[in-house]
Amino acid sequence: MTSQTIIQELNNRAISDDYLYELLKKIQINYGFKIFEKKYEMLTERELFDILRFSDILSRSEDSLNRNISLKIISVLFDDYCDDEIYQLFSKNVLVKLGNFPSLRFLEASGNQIDNEEIELDKIIKQVFQKTTISEQYFTDSQFETFNKITNANHFSFSAGTSFGKSFLFTEYIKWLIEEKNASENIAFLVPTRALISQVVSDLSESIHNSKYKIISNPDIPAIFRNQKFIFVFTPERLISYFSEASNPNISTMIIDEAHNTIADDERCAE
Repeated sequence: MTSQTIIQELNNRAISDDYLYELLKKIQINYGFKIFEKKYEMLTERELFDILRFSDILSRSEDSLNRNISLKIISVLFDDYCDDEIYQLFSKNVLVKLGNFPSLRFLEASGNQIDNEEIELDKIIKQVFQKTTISEQYFTDSQFETFNKITNANHFSFSAGTSFGKSFLFTEYIKWLIEEKNASENIAFLVPTRALISQVVSDLSESIHNSKYKIISNPDIPAIFRNQKFIFVFTPERLISYFSEASNPNISTMIIDEAHNTIADDERCAE
């Protein structure tokens, strides 16, 4: 039996274990009591070890639900057990396995300096492969997986929650495009509303520093700029207006943010 099969089997057994849900119920009730400053019964030493062991097993799963449960366990237990050495060991290992570097930095800044060679080696390997263009910032596992899929496809669509870091991922993708294509192509960033244009332009202006590119949100391109490369930030209406002028530069790559809102059953949207 391969190691992957063993991990899958452990995950299947863990996620179907009633004991896991008993412990999950207890820690979530305790967390609620803590918020409302009510007394509650702390986990026994055995219960703490067991639920952390569940978290460790689930963090190795390919199933996003299992990984989310693993992260929830670590998050809910933090306030009560952040100084506990067993919690520190498991929590650091889980966050490294999940590739959740933002949470890992928070954990270490809060006093978790547990020293374990195997965990540190895993962390270093992930940092090497999942580094971004920004020093000391790394893709999470989910971001890294998505980024690789985007850069290896002509068309790609994905859905993610608000905490996923889509804006950061899009910015890194634009930087990759500029470098990969030797700053030779125009890029368009499509947003669903005019209210988002200024925010996206501001964010891109802070992150993209390439003299060959101009970031603009107006579909009317002055003749003086025609030899420049562009990152356009448009709404669907502005994109249609841009396409209506045949002499405008070609757009090679289009990034559509919130496509379910942008591409709607509406005469203003680009078909």
